[in-house]
Amino acid sequence: MAGFPYQQAYPNFQQPTLLPNFDKPVAVNGTMQLTTPAGVVAAYPVVASSGSAVIGGTATTGNVMTLTIANGVLTPSVTLTYTVPSGSTTSTIAYAFAQLIMQNATLGRFGFYAEANGSTLLIYQQSGVGNFSTLSASSTGTETVTLTQMSGGSGPITPVENFTFASGPNLNNYWFGIPANVNYQTLKAMVTEGVPIR
Repeated sequence: MAGFPYQQAYPNFQQPTLLPNFDKPVAVNGTMQLTTPAGVVAAYPVVASSGSAVIGGTATTGNVMTLTIANGVLTPSVTLTYTVPSGSTTSTIAYAFAQLIMQNATLGRFGFYAEANGSTLLIYQQSGVGNFSTLSASSTGTETVTLTQMSGGSGPITPVENFTFASGPNLNNYWFGIPANVNYQTLKAMVTEGVPIR
């Protein structure tokens, strides 16, 4: 069959698309409706979970510091290691950990990001998934780390791959990149079971 290259595979000239079908039906106030990711996020805004690590003490060359981020969706947890170079301050250490978080592919996939404000490392994770994240830290020497655990996140989850999940008597499909609003118990169960969400 000559002509348009997709004509043979798609005789009605319906070209395939690399974008997912965003018009998946969702339940809104008890009725099934079609919505878009933008519509879900507009109705249920995403608020990132946040936590912090305040770097204190004295920066000493050669000391090794670690920051571990754990969450059921991260299997295994992610440990970031930093060896303090000469000339460091508590502020440069906080900045270095922010860069380690931003450059970590696993943390990025699950919605983590960070910034440094002086000696304070601010850690964020998209949506309420981050409320289940825990932080721990260590240092081999004179540096101290004071942690504030993650909290405050809300809004829809976003799957990082397609999956099916049973919630009560219902078996629901979740699609890559399409936000979904779930209740606390479902979210907690998803995190506990390590489903791929952010």
